[in-house]
Amino acid sequence: QLEAAGTAKQAGEDMWWLRREACVFSVAVMCADADESDISSVFRPADFMEQVVLPDMATGTPPVLRGRALHCVSSFTQWLSPDTAVQCFKAAIASISEDSPLPVRMTAARAIASLSSSSHTGTPLLSEDFLRPHV
Repeated sequence: QLEAAGTAKQAGEDMWWLRREACVFSVAVMCADADESDISSVFRPADFMEQVVLPDMATGTPPVLRGRALHCVSSFTQWLSPDTAVQCFKAAIASISEDSPLPVRMTAARAIASLSSSSHTGTPLLSEDFLRPHV
């Protein structure tokens, strides 16, 4: 379905993002409480975040898809590398601006909260020193 959405986007279809949003939502729901060892043979969460979710958080992305991508960050924090976490944080900060629709701002705030909370290792993905200048 992700490939079909990409093909529809390249063809100039207006609603290309609907399939993509549905895919991102489905994956986030199925993987939110999963352990990586349970799904690693069929799915690589880090790759999904870098190849699908990060591009969907871009400023020009349709608001529903952008909000879904930001929501996905909350479901995948346990699998984020520090570099990917920083990229997600920057996209979330950009999404809080007043020109973003309210649902996008709300999911951005949730993403920021998830990134600044404790990870599965017991320490936050983003340190206080990194976050302090942004507060």
